[in-house]
Parts: sequence; structure tokens; C-alpha cells
Amino acid sequence: MKSLASLLLALASIGFLTFVAAPAVALAEPQDPPQEKTGGLARTDGALGHINQPADMPALAPEQKALNAYHRGLGHRDKAWELEEQAAAAKGEKSARKAAKAHRSYEKAIEQFRKAVERVPEFAQALGSLGYALLKTGQYEEALAAYDRALAIGPRYPEAIQERGEAYLGLDRIEEAKSAFIELVPIDGECADELMSAMKRWLDQRRGDAGGLSEEAIESFAVWIEERS
Repeated sequence: MKSLASLLLALASIGFLTFVAAPAVALAEPQDPPQEKTGGLARTDGALGHINQPADMPALAPEQKALNAYHRGLGHRDKAWELEEQAAAAKGEKSARKAAKAHRSYEKAIEQFRKAVERVPEFAQALGSLGYALLKTGQYEEALAAYDRALAIGPRYPEAIQERGEAYLGLDRIEEAKSAFIELVPIDGECADELMSAMKRWLDQRRGDAGGLSEEAIESFAVWIEERS
């Protein structure tokens, strides 16, 4: 199997791909944090230009299909963001309709990101984006699987660490969420802050509905959060 680095180099050589920032797909250590935000912390992704296929060109190679699918997935994800903002600004049934449309856009993004990683399994950026869309639709176990794969390729991928921590929270796996935060602090302060905010939201929710957790476990986590806020 080609490495992702070699396939991207090959695509660049034939004029199909232009990167303005290197994605988090390097396969060797040490690795720097990605220049591009791929999940919920940014509103744009500049790592991928639109790929056009001339009428007389042969069928696209799997690598090119993966990049096209990734690009389409980003479009659906961005549409979901727009709809979420509209839902937040609306009220009542209108807000609910916008939220439902956002959910459907995330589902469409999931479909495209899955296609991308099926064709290029080591495409860490697509795996991270897949994990994010799964997280946003409450599919926490599947999100963890996607983030685990992304981090196996690029261990210094702060957004994947952050969002995997949020998936742990969705499953009430407090200790793993704590570990994610501790790992993030020296790597990316912004992502660490995002995860801490998610922890506080989780705490507020669980204080209202313990979801099977003991009060002792919830309040112990509250103390842990307070010590680090």
C-alpha cells in the first residue's frame, strides 16, 4: 500500500492537488500539530483545492476519489455548522427543524468521509473529520474508532485528542477524558480549553441526570475540574 505522503506527492506532480497547509498525515515521529483545523475549532479548511476531471481524462484513481470525497464531506460539515448557527438563533419549531437539518448534513459528511478513508485508509485528516461528524451525531463508539486510527498515524494531532476526549465524556468514561486533557495541555492550549469547556458542560448535565453514575464519581470529577480551571 502506498503511504499517504507518496500518494499526495504523486497527485501534486500531475497538478491535481494544491496544499496551502500540510495536513496532519505525516507518518513518522516527531510530528508537529497540524496547521489546519479539521473539526469544530475552525470555520474553513484550506488544505484541499477542488479537483476537476476533464472529459477526456481516464477514470479517477482511488487516491483522487478519496480527495474528492473528503472535499465533499467538508462541504456537508460546513453546511451543518451554518444550520447549527441558524438553529441557535431561532426558536421553537424553527430551531428544531434547523437542528434536524444540521444532523442530516453531518450524516452526509460521514458518508463522504467514510468513502475517503475506504479508498485511502491512512488518510489521517479524513479520519479526524469522520470522528468529528460521528461525535456531533452522538455515535461515540464509532467516533473513538476513527480518532484512534487518526492518532495511530499522527500522534501529535491535538484536535483528534480533544474530540476523542469529548467522545469519552459522551460515554461517561471520565478517566480517559482526564487523560486526554492532561495530554493536551503541553501540546495545544486552545484544544485543552475546548475540552475543559466540554467537561464543564458534561458536569452540568450529569448533575441534573446522573445517567447511572454515582454522585460520588460526579462530584469527584467536579473537584478535579475545579483544580484545573
